Amino acid sequence: MASSSGPQSATISLNGWVANAAINVSLGVVAVLVGVGLLELLVRTFDPQLLYRYPQGMFVNDAAIDYRLAPGFDGRMETPEYSTWIHIDQAGLRDSREVGPKAAGERRVLILGDSFVMGHGVEEKETFVRLVEDGLNARAGRPAFRLLNSGVPGYSTREELAYLRTRGLPLEPDAIVLAFFIGNDIVDNADHNRHYRVIDGYLTGGGPAPGILPVSVRSFLSRNSDLYHLLWPIQRRLRGLPIPTTADALIACGFEADASSWATTDSLLGQLAETARVHGLPLLIVVIPDLVQLEPDLWVQASQEREGLDPSRPDHKVMSIAAAHGLPALDLYQVLRTATERDRLYFPIDHHFTRAGNRIAADAIMPFIWEYLSKLL
Repeated sequence: MASSSGPQSATISLNGWVANAAINVSLGVVAVLVGVGLLELLVRTFDPQLLYRYPQGMFVNDAAIDYRLAPGFDGRMETPEYSTWIHIDQAGLRDSREVGPKAAGERRVLILGDSFVMGHGVEEKETFVRLVEDGLNARAGRPAFRLLNSGVPGYSTREELAYLRTRGLPLEPDAIVLAFFIGNDIVDNADHNRHYRVIDGYLTGGGPAPGILPVSVRSFLSRNSDLYHLLWPIQRRLRGLPIPTTADALIACGFEADASSWATTDSLLGQLAETARVHGLPLLIVVIPDLVQLEPDLWVQASQEREGLDPSRPDHKVMSIAAAHGLPALDLYQVLRTATERDRLYFPIDHHFTRAGNRIAADAIMPFIWEYLSKLL
């Protein structure tokens, strides 16, 4: 009589082992996914990160400036701190009104700057650009001034100069105001290898850097995962790779900038002044401080082991450079530091102006501009 053991029994045992292994692997994968999901939730709740938050399609590549806002774009910016509607007109400005031909008696003021000028954390009419325009026209007693909001997120003085030469001057401005942001303009100006491009509608820092994960996965995580942003600098340190200067608020603000870095900002402001002079246009400077300079707790945390630093030092340096080029300048540091609403002027995570921040800034900028530009009427 033949035995029931043998090849058939071995096959059944192998199949059972494979089935058990598959179940164990599946349970392991589920456990990992649940664990990662819980960690993501914890980070979002207790230590939310600043993610890439610009809507797809808001930027287009530009041969002269690397990139710019996409004409005709309409979309919503959604973050845990705000939800705003973004409309870009056909001239590439954040404005619900088209620029069109220049009306008789109209005085156009081109506002150069980055995301602080664009004001994506508030609605268009709540940006300090529109508030200043409203204030100037109220003082003039008629709609004499039109402020052109050419702010583009990520621009440094170098891109703003290129924008002025290629796209700003054709808009026929009668004056120019440069908003200089201490929070990154100094170090970005000094980074001559800094380039951006638009890939699949999203702004990226040049070509894809080497990484453990595929570029498409990293791009997705950078837009959606707080945990990824929290762990990203940690894994860079573990692998012995450099951390971007933006990871250190004081370096980003130029507190450790050397003479050559400041010389670049000096040169760029000089080129802006010369371009404005050649075209017979007044050029004014508004200096915007970073939140770390104004918030005591953030300042203490950022300045550890670097005692004796004056939070307003980079502002003073920019103001002195502007004076050397004969440029009128307004520093918002004292205005914002002494404002009664100081704790509500910047978004805690996004670090851009809130409605109150835009309003306080506008209240200071409007009379400054009026003093120099009322003669244009």
